[in-house]
Amino acid sequence: MKGKTHPIAVYELVERVGKLTDEKQAILVEFDKARELYEKRQWEEASERFRHLWENYGDPPSQTYLNRCEEFTKNSPPEDWDGVYVLKSK
Repeated sequence: MKGKTHPIAVYELVERVGKLTDEKQAILVEFDKARELYEKRQWEEASERFRHLWENYGDPPSQTYLNRCEEFTKNSPPEDWDGVYVLKSK
């Protein structure tokens, strides 16, 4: 959240308990793989996966991470980066 000085976790409500479809489960698995690449600073590989999720499923969190990967490709975070993204605007 913009203006916060320490990290907070943000969660997405995906589905009601017991209602998760196989397709949505597959999307979540792919998203987790993309996040692992993101955390390892493998921006191009992560971008490809996030782009696939955004273009094929309209997954908003994937679009957010895709934008961040593109930003980090141009301006990589410091070597001691802990994975936290600092929002610059709302």
